[in-house]
Amino acid sequence: MAGRWRAIWRQADVTICPVASLERWLKAAKIESGPVFRAVRVLRGKEILGTTALTPGIVADIVKRYAEAAGVDPGLV
Repeated sequence: MAGRWRAIWRQADVTICPVASLERWLKAAKIESGPVFRAVRVLRGKEILGTTALTPGIVADIVKRYAEAAGVDPGLV
């Protein structure tokens, strides 16, 4: 499946702004190109960022796990 373009608007409050969050992630992960959502492994106590994209199924599982932890029915996300 090919990627899709979607508009995501900046929010005045950077603590809830998805654009600011993405920018912080890209900077912290030192991602200049390639997939945004990547696996992170721990090897000998050090976190290693992968180079390949997470699959849509893995992303869905992660979202559902955190929704459930937040008290949201994972079937709704």
